[in-house]
Amino acid sequence: MKIRQIIAGKGSQVVSVKPDDSLAAAVRSMTDNRVGSALAIDEFGQVAGVLTERDVLRYSSVLTDSLSETKVSAIMTTDVLVAVPEDDVETMIATMVEGRFRHLPVVDDGKLCGLVSMGDLVKSQLKHIKVENRHLKDYIEGKYPGEAIRK
Repeated sequence: MKIRQIIAGKGSQVVSVKPDDSLAAAVRSMTDNRVGSALAIDEFGQVAGVLTERDVLRYSSVLTDSLSETKVSAIMTTDVLVAVPEDDVETMIATMVEGRFRHLPVVDDGKLCGLVSMGDLVKSQLKHIKVENRHLKDYIEGKYPGEAIRK
């Protein structure tokens, strides 16, 4: 399965913030949209970073300024790996596990076209496995459509 199939199913809507937004505004946006991350998009429409719940939590533990005084750019992750629509889901799961992150922007021809989470990828794999399992059971039980043609 390819990443493009997941984006096609879930849509390309992404919660985003600007690097100069306050953390308070970013947290409010993430909370309002019930998401665990927001992409920081620069003035050119490019991914400048990603802000996650974990980033905010870590920062809050050593808080010296208020969330409304701190900019997103002060704590966002800037070394962001991205996927392209043609990437395999299995490869991206391995990449995310290895890198210990849960959100992956998807970029096509330099333009952001969506965001997938580890949950999205695992869900797609489970669905694929269930379908494959059903077909194998049908084949074993003689319910496979091709069997009727051969007999």
